[in-house]
Amino acid sequence: MPSRRVAQLEGLLTVVLVITAAGGLGLLVGGARPRELLHFIYGAIAIGAVPVADSLTRQADPRPRAIATLIGALVSLVVIVRLFGTG
Repeated sequence: MPSRRVAQLEGLLTVVLVITAAGGLGLLVGGARPRELLHFIYGAIAIGAVPVADSLTRQADPRPRAIATLIGALVSLVVIVRLFGTG
């Protein structure tokens, strides 16, 4: 079972992902197109970082698994900040 902090971090990440996805989809439906396909790669990384980290450490002890989840979440958050920065 994930610790309370890991669950909170995953919840925060989910909220940020939903906000980012809603904003991006709203822009896309409104006719704005990303200038580069890199935005789609960033989106895939942001969505997939935590599940990949979790699947890679599925058989590990709780502490390394929590560290991997933290790293995955931080990667996702950095990518999301980068998405907001590039417009």
